[in-house]
Amino acid sequence: MNCKKAKNINLTAVLKKIGAREMKKNNHEIWYLSPFRNEQKASFKINLKKNTWYDFGFGSGGTVIDLVMRLQNCTISEALLFLSDSNYSFSFHQQKSLDKSAEKINIIKSMPIKHNALKGYLKERKIDLHVAQQFCYEVNYSFRGKTYFSIGLKNRLGGYELRNKFFKNSSSPKTISLIQNNKSNLIVCEGMFDFLSLICYKPILIKKADFLILNSLSFIAELKNYYQKYDCIELYLDRDNSGKNATKTLLEQSSKCFDMSLLYEGFTDINGWWMNYKN
Repeated sequence: MNCKKAKNINLTAVLKKIGAREMKKNNHEIWYLSPFRNEQKASFKINLKKNTWYDFGFGSGGTVIDLVMRLQNCTISEALLFLSDSNYSFSFHQQKSLDKSAEKINIIKSMPIKHNALKGYLKERKIDLHVAQQFCYEVNYSFRGKTYFSIGLKNRLGGYELRNKFFKNSSSPKTISLIQNNKSNLIVCEGMFDFLSLICYKPILIKKADFLILNSLSFIAELKNYYQKYDCIELYLDRDNSGKNATKTLLEQSSKCFDMSLLYEGFTDINGWWMNYKN
C-alpha cells in the first residue's frame, strides 16, 4: 500500500466499517454524524467527487489517510498498514459490503506482560516494564482467522486498546479507560502511551490523582460527566490541531480544566517528548 493507492480508497467504505451513521446524501456529498464525538446533528461531510472529508466540529479534514491517522492516532505508515489489511473497495464508485463479524477482534485471554517482543516494544517507547505491568496486560486475540498478541489497556466497559510494534487496534466495546484512586484531581491523556509516559516521568502522580485515558478524541464529550466529581482536571492532550482544539473546547466548558501541554512543547504528544527526554 502506498499513499497514491490509499487516497483512492472509497471514504464511504471506511466510514461504514467504523459504523458511522449516514444522515443525508445527494449527488455531490454525504453528511454523517461525526465519528469523532457524540452528536445529534451531522457535522461531518464527504465530498464524493474529490473523495475527501471535512469535520466542521474540528474545522479540518483531508483524505482517507488523514481520517485513519486521526481515528487511530497513528503515523502515516501505520495508517497505510491499517488500510492495506482491510477489505476496502479501491473505487470511488464501487463499495463492497463488509462482513462485520469477520472484522471483529475476539479476545482469547489476558495475562501479565511476559513476551520478549512486547518487552522490547516497551523499551523502544521508553516505558518501564514495571509501570506497564501495573496497568496493562499481554492480550492474545484473534482477527480474520489469525491470532495475535499485544499490550492491552482495558477500558471501563471491558474492551482493550491493543498495541504492538506493528499494529494499533482496539476491541469492542471501545470507550475511555479510568484509573481511579478516589482523588479530587483528574489527569486526562489521549492514549495509552501518553498515560504510561507520564507515570514513568513522575511516578508520584499515580498516588495524587485519578486518570482518564480517552483512547480516542471522539470520547471528549465524556468529560462532562466528571466536571462535578473533581476539583481540578489537568489536560495532557496532543499538541496537534485536533488536540489543541479539544483542549480549547474543554477550557471554555469548565474553569476546573487546565492545559498542561506546555510540558511537551515542541512535540506532538507526551510519549514523543518522553522518548526524546530519555535519550
